[in-house]
Amino acid sequence: MKLAPKNWTSFQHYKDRAPPWIKLHRTLLDDRHYQSLPLTSRALAPMLWLLAAESADGIFDASVEELAFRLRTSEDEIQAGLGPLLDAGFFVPAVHDASVLLAGCKQVASVAPAVRLQPDSAMKAACQQLASPETETETETETETETEAKELEKKPRKVRAISPRRAITLAEYLDHCKAEERKAISPDHPIHAYCQDAGITSEMLEVAWLVFKDRHLSNQKAKKYLDWPMAFANSVKGCWYHLWHVNEEGHADWSKVGVQERRVLEMRMSKPPEQVRKEEDQHAPA
Repeated sequence: MKLAPKNWTSFQHYKDRAPPWIKLHRTLLDDRHYQSLPLTSRALAPMLWLLAAESADGIFDASVEELAFRLRTSEDEIQAGLGPLLDAGFFVPAVHDASVLLAGCKQVASVAPAVRLQPDSAMKAACQQLASPETETETETETETETEAKELEKKPRKVRAISPRRAITLAEYLDHCKAEERKAISPDHPIHAYCQDAGITSEMLEVAWLVFKDRHLSNQKAKKYLDWPMAFANSVKGCWYHLWHVNEEGHADWSKVGVQERRVLEMRMSKPPEQVRKEEDQHAPA
């Protein structure tokens, strides 16, 4: 499978050579679409940009086996990181790689089955991006572009074709969960298994969710994520709030901050649910 960064040729100052370096803009720190990606995808993206810089047209071999060898990592990590990047449109199939375009749906589905991509919509959207004038490469002719544009006019297009989801605040996500009568963090979410392996107790996980929720609901500049369960899982794995520390025996012990937050949880559980909801509403952003 051949891939290229989206709009690669539009950002190249040197058209006739492969640059020995790439520029990484500081604005990437505040790019919501990029920061909403899983950590593995955010770590993989710069490596793929470096691979793209090896060729003048930005096209590189994106087969799992080749990437695992070039980046000296496992195939599982490549699969986990590449899927969200394709789904979000950061990388698209190479225009002249006909085999990728014809068998794209099967390839996208085989890259990252764990992230529950929608292969058909993702690949159709990628093809639409490739056919649009904004992303055409220097090898496309004017006649080919006009023909593809006419074909696309006959097909219904969605505004958010590559990723039907949109980044939302935690308050919006909790409202969706309430309307659908489901838990914010499902019982089968991988974070539960991770905590069990790490020695983190279920009580610690509950306190972590309390702190995570308080931080995001009380923040006047509410952050938005595509995947709130994944954001919470990252906060647990990264020990964002320093609620515990794992000793040499593999058991997690409460920190001073953790003891304090656990006390808050115990006090809230002792109060009537109506009073707790009223207090939470008072701390929610206007």
